Amino acid sequence: MAGAPVGLDRLFAPAAIAVVGASETPGLARDLLVTLRARGYPGAIYPVNPNRDEVLGERCYPSLAALPARVDLAMVLTPPQIVPEVLADCGRAGVGGAVVVTAGFAELGPAGRALQARAGEAARAGGVHLLGPNAIGFLNVRGRVPAIAIPPRSVPEDLRSGPVAVISQSAGILISTMEYGTQIGLGFSLLVSTGNEEGLDTDTCLDYLAGDHETRVIGLVLETVRDGRRFLATAARARAAGKHLVALKLGRSTRGADAVRTHTAGLAGSAEVFDAVCRDAGIDVASTISGFADHLAFHGRRRFGARGGLVAITISGGIKALVADLADRAGVRLADLSAATRERLSRLIPSISVADNPLDVTAAAIEDEALFAHVVDALDADPDVGVIALVIHLKKKGGSPAHQRLIRRFVARHAHTTKQLVVISSIPEGLSGYWREEVATSPVPFLNDLTALAALRGVTVPRPAAGGASARAPEIGAVRVPAEVRALARGGSGALAEAEAYRLLEAAGIEVARFAVVASREAAVAAAERIGYPVVAKAAAAGLAHKAAWGLVRLDLRTADEVARAYDALASAPLPEGARRLGVMVQAMARGVELLVGTRVDPQFGPVLAVGLGGVWAEALRDVALALAPADPGRVRAMLEGLRAGPALRDAAAQGALDLDAAALAASRVSHLAMAMAEDLASIEVNPLIVRERGCVAADALAHPHAPAAPPADGV
Repeated sequence: MAGAPVGLDRLFAPAAIAVVGASETPGLARDLLVTLRARGYPGAIYPVNPNRDEVLGERCYPSLAALPARVDLAMVLTPPQIVPEVLADCGRAGVGGAVVVTAGFAELGPAGRALQARAGEAARAGGVHLLGPNAIGFLNVRGRVPAIAIPPRSVPEDLRSGPVAVISQSAGILISTMEYGTQIGLGFSLLVSTGNEEGLDTDTCLDYLAGDHETRVIGLVLETVRDGRRFLATAARARAAGKHLVALKLGRSTRGADAVRTHTAGLAGSAEVFDAVCRDAGIDVASTISGFADHLAFHGRRRFGARGGLVAITISGGIKALVADLADRAGVRLADLSAATRERLSRLIPSISVADNPLDVTAAAIEDEALFAHVVDALDADPDVGVIALVIHLKKKGGSPAHQRLIRRFVARHAHTTKQLVVISSIPEGLSGYWREEVATSPVPFLNDLTALAALRGVTVPRPAAGGASARAPEIGAVRVPAEVRALARGGSGALAEAEAYRLLEAAGIEVARFAVVASREAAVAAAERIGYPVVAKAAAAGLAHKAAWGLVRLDLRTADEVARAYDALASAPLPEGARRLGVMVQAMARGVELLVGTRVDPQFGPVLAVGLGGVWAEALRDVALALAPADPGRVRAMLEGLRAGPALRDAAAQGALDLDAAALAASRVSHLAMAMAEDLASIEVNPLIVRERGCVAADALAHPHAPAAPPADGV
């Protein structure tokens, strides 16, 4: 593939292939040999099996060393126990790459992991690029290299070369994407199954495809992200090379083990974190195989300069309403048509009273070719329009001649417009029938049903701006935590005491509401007098989370008697199991807007920052924004303004009633603290962070060390 590393070209564009473990017995080895021949692989194919002299009418060799010429690629389908030795043979024979189709490795447990590690070591020692094990292989469609161990009929007869590549950790979803994608007109460059990723992984393959000038769109099917920061860096290089990325993430329902311990963990599960970091990185995220393929189909043919809102053209009032509902649900922004465009459309179609979006052009457009062209041209001239979609029933048998003409007229306008055109079928049947061949060669993407509207979101909605730090929210450097404060987070198994969490915040430069931890009612009253009324009283304990939920908080105490009674009640109140009583905390009662600022260490991406409405609203409204830590103050300010409550926060800040810059700076410092403490703390939460007219103050804090590592299973 043009522009790709030479070493991987030998694997993905081999001039000769050895099939190690070749056999005529029905199974993957036979399927591979038949597929290579049936799909027209132009290079030499050498069956290798010491127990056979001939396979499918061709000479079979006893070993790689016995081959008459050097091969670039070995497809390995032997029993798992001998795979390490086969890979060592590959190295001795100068084989460039190997695909290990054989399963029975890390997916089976400790013994399998050890065997897989030996296979990887053998490949690395011999300079062999290893794909797998437990991988079905790959299809270099443009180069006609069907090095894939699946039944020949599983490769679509009309599989076409094109600008879309797919890297998949799931073999089954790779096959399904290939089949459905071909049905809706996708053309592929490379389809890769990475399997257990002992050698080449998703990031390596993504880097390879970033250098392929003819690949424009790369789809990623991910069961796991092994190193989230590396993945994002690789994705950034691919995007810088002009590639559009689409991800289908599997296992989205999995949450961290600490999800019940903090609001942050509950609001920032693995799926939410993945979606947030992909959004910031400019990676589209799909949730179904059909949606994944629709994203690939749209971006495989779209004009990359076209951006802006969507205008949907329909010939049905009901479809118009349905498109509006589904676009809103998918987060697709509908264009705001200008007054000039509306007036022009009203003149073109007098039968409609309001030329709004979506646009019902009525049945008049079916027969009037000039009228329909003028409608498209009017929309193309509107500055807020980026995508013009014709939403119509693509019938399996083609539909009436009038419907067919309408669709072809729309596609023909592609040559006369600057905006992105797309045809979306209102019912998912047409692209598998009459329209299939036409779709494959159309310059305009065709999508198979209304759920495909989601594929347009990234074009109609701009990526979140990083934001610019204001004078009161400057860039900040790394947080330096004193050794004695860092020690507070080590050795414990439950939540830090609130006072200990405050020491961490103070080390990061975050103001904390004045407090004192006391051991008597007299000391409680004295602390309240010193701090100033009103005050709050809370149980002070290590290993205690969510004090309010346990009834261990007393608010708005205004007299010595109230403080004394609160102390007595809290000092004698039962604590949840595992909590260690330390006394009672008396704290100044701060007033203002309550925000949640929290971090958690995501197993794939590391520390992640969450900001949103706090206090009792944190779980109730779930209005939260996520970003990788560390986040600079300008980025945090943009996150806050992007909340559902963002317009209200922004207005209050503009009126001088809310110091949003101070809140952004405090949250940024929390994110830097999380980076500094990533090895020690699983999560940090400030809830609430009280934001006032000037400044902000932490009024509660919760920090959890990492849970102790579980002992190895079976003594391994």
